[in-house]
Amino acid sequence: MKTLFLFLFALTFCQNKKSDDTKESYKANNHDYLKKIAFCKCLSLVDSSLKNEDYSSGIYFEKSSYGPEALFIIDSFVILNKPNFKSFANHKLGVGECISLYESEALKVQIEKLDSLIGDK
Repeated sequence: MKTLFLFLFALTFCQNKKSDDTKESYKANNHDYLKKIAFCKCLSLVDSSLKNEDYSSGIYFEKSSYGPEALFIIDSFVILNKPNFKSFANHKLGVGECISLYESEALKVQIEKLDSLIGDK
């Protein structure tokens, strides 16, 4: 009887752990999609031709489980928070600015705030 109880307990524990891992993986994937959308938005601010000619952010939005509201929030965040690097030789540094934003703690925090907007699988 003890063996059966231990087996059932272990089975239940493993299933709950697997479910938690799946939820965390699902959330992490969606966070990654929003980071990529933010990067694309940043690049479109650096090069306006990308805004009309490149639809990469749409691919990531379609893969994500966020609604349109999250996209609007991220777009606004990028516009307000894109770094503005200065070059001593007056060179463009837009890609570096976008990489910096992509890797920023501020973007990570903003994306985590949008967890309530992630839809179900």
